[in-house]
Amino acid sequence: MRFRFAVSIAVLGGGTLLASACGDAGASPPQPIPFPHGPHTENEISCDFCHEFSDAQAAAGIPRTELCGNCHSAMSQETSAAQKLMEYVDAEKQIPWVRVFEIPQYAYFPHKWHVRAGVECEECHEGVGTSVATSRHIDLEMGWCLDCHEERQVSVDCVLCHK
Repeated sequence: MRFRFAVSIAVLGGGTLLASACGDAGASPPQPIPFPHGPHTENEISCDFCHEFSDAQAAAGIPRTELCGNCHSAMSQETSAAQKLMEYVDAEKQIPWVRVFEIPQYAYFPHKWHVRAGVECEECHEGVGTSVATSRHIDLEMGWCLDCHEERQVSVDCVLCHK
């Protein structure tokens, strides 16, 4: 408890930054193409198939247009979203996805450590597998992360996440 109080005092000035970057549960910025995760998980496509850097780098990565085209080029193009996707694929242009989760510059969050430790994506990205639109379902704030680390009995050393 004293540790959290000291940390809260130490980052009081940056607390607003953290809340704006990781907080705001329910935030759903408009995307260039509506993206429902649900049909992908229903077809048993794993998160790391599209977010191909999740187990090797700090960031999970935003899916490349070519990767989307590999599957979708063989599918029906009846919806306006599918047609828009194929416009990007045919033009060989990356889709300008709008980032939903962003970690503040003063924090370091390595997806790879969490994936390698067996943390399921939905533990932090709650509900994303059934979502119709990509949105932030929970606030990823420091206290929330600390609770998880304490429950799992892993390090809560400040330098682990703050470089």
